[in-house]
Amino acid sequence: MEAPEAGDRLELAETMTKALSLLPDNQKAALLLRVRDELSYQEIGEILGVSRSSVESLLFRARERLRRLLRGQEAR
Repeated sequence: MEAPEAGDRLELAETMTKALSLLPDNQKAALLLRVRDELSYQEIGEILGVSRSSVESLLFRARERLRRLLRGQEAR
């Protein structure tokens, strides 16, 4: 598999940024803390003031919504 061209990477980044902007704030925050900052569920829960199970739920819903948005299966 070849590395994407610079233009493709820019387009992908723009698509992801737009999709992320459509997530509810709590889902977006949980996802960014997990993926970008590589925090544990416990750490995310402490930052957001929610339980570990709430973090799991937020991340599941965020990932599912992103999947649907990126596949064009959900209104933007």
